Amino acid sequence: MARKKLHREPVLKDWAEVNDALRSIHEYEHALTEMGVDMSRRIDAVKAEYTKSAEPLQKRVKQLETDVQEYVEAHREDMAGKSRQLTFGRVGFRQSTRLILANAKVPQAIATLLFARMQDVPLDGVRVEVEGDLDPDGFTGKAPDVRNGLQEVRFSMHLKSSDEAAARALAALVEERCPVSDCLKAPVPVVCAEVVVE
Repeated sequence: MARKKLHREPVLKDWAEVNDALRSIHEYEHALTEMGVDMSRRIDAVKAEYTKSAEPLQKRVKQLETDVQEYVEAHREDMAGKSRQLTFGRVGFRQSTRLILANAKVPQAIATLLFARMQDVPLDGVRVEVEGDLDPDGFTGKAPDVRNGLQEVRFSMHLKSSDEAAARALAALVEERCPVSDCLKAPVPVVCAEVVVE
């Protein structure tokens, strides 16, 4: 039996109401544009404030990591094997190396916020943790068979969202397209453009 097509009266009654509806659409779109600009300004302000507040902490972290590395190098004979477990972490010659990776968290988080906006993913918070394994015997020349750089890089993403499926899809998209991840996964030519001696 063929289905009967239901007909209903249009909500708008005349061309004047159609014109009013078009005017409202224009006003709403303008308001949405202004909201987007305001949101971008707020994001830029948050980024600027983060950069200003984070810089001294990042410098302190870098100095502490250098101090730890120097102490470990100087007391290598105290190590049980190549590492030693302490209360707040493990140190050693294949240690988690945040000295290099601390700044990798920032672009990863920014990429997450950007893609969340592009994909309309509800996101209330993001935290990224990055760590890697580095064997100093490689770049110091003590072990020619060990590469100079990191042996492995690992990152964890903590997303606060009301849509778990969308958040997991977002994480996969960030892993695929983040510029930092791309540079780490694929060989990138590194050229010394200039050496300045002063």
